[in-house]
Amino acid sequence: MNTPIVSVRNLVVNYYTFSGVIKALRGVDLDVQHGESLCIVGESGSGKSTLAQAIAMILPRNASVERGSIIYDGIDLLKNTSPEVRAKVRREIGMIFQDPATSFSPLFTIKQQFVDVLTEVLKVSPEEVLSIAREALKSVRLTEVDRVLDSYPHELSGGMLQRASIALALAKKPKLLIADEPTTNLDVTTQAEILKLIKTLKEEYNLTLLMITHNFGIAAYICDRTVVMYAGLVVEEGSTKNLLVNPLHPYTKGLVKAIPRIAGEKLTPIPGFLPDPREDFKGCPFYSRCSYATSKCTETPPPRIVLGDQVVYCHLYEGSK
Repeated sequence: MNTPIVSVRNLVVNYYTFSGVIKALRGVDLDVQHGESLCIVGESGSGKSTLAQAIAMILPRNASVERGSIIYDGIDLLKNTSPEVRAKVRREIGMIFQDPATSFSPLFTIKQQFVDVLTEVLKVSPEEVLSIAREALKSVRLTEVDRVLDSYPHELSGGMLQRASIALALAKKPKLLIADEPTTNLDVTTQAEILKLIKTLKEEYNLTLLMITHNFGIAAYICDRTVVMYAGLVVEEGSTKNLLVNPLHPYTKGLVKAIPRIAGEKLTPIPGFLPDPREDFKGCPFYSRCSYATSKCTETPPPRIVLGDQVVYCHLYEGSK
């Protein structure tokens, strides 16, 4: 079996806030294989972005990794936080954020920000950075490269700014590209263009892609494999096709039923809300919204069940093979 480029085990992350301790990740296991496209799907608040930030070593200051491991390219990032390891991660893991405006400071031109980031990460001269930046901007299908470089972020459209953000991530020639809901703040037409671009660039650059999304339609278009998260835990994983055709976990079934299909067709929403992230729970976090729930679901953590290429954490499948 090939060694994953990223292997996460029993990862627990809390945020310390004035309103209490937010339990963002409650013991996550995840493997990302070299060269694959993996989607992490779930509602807002399920822990997707926290997981991505932990892998990229960019968790905010009020976040605390309580336990677990993140092995990237054979290095445990939680045990080895040396400047050399941080430089390696910054160089080899590219990040595309949900809001392209957060990727750039409004105070400086795009050119200056490419220079500031890439001279530090790639250890090259400003002149070399500009050559790299122009090629990267061309690779994301921007034609007026010099105008983009000379512009301030507010002078570019959302789509152009997101393309520039993707170019900045790709200019480092990363091994792993993490895209954290990169189309959320864009109009529908631009969303489709950006998704097509990411899919094309993944193949052109031979990248490993980790896509964070709440949309199963995006997962179906982009990703070979999908992991479903709920309340800081993984509840199901497998090939994207199988999860769409034969979802096992009641939460995954609810997400699939909520996908729009035919104009005018009534959607089936999942009743209820995510549990309070400040609260502990003994059993399955989905039990209060699940029509299959029994008393066992409230008291006992669901077991990990392997069924073919799918893994599901649910009492419904105990005894199944």
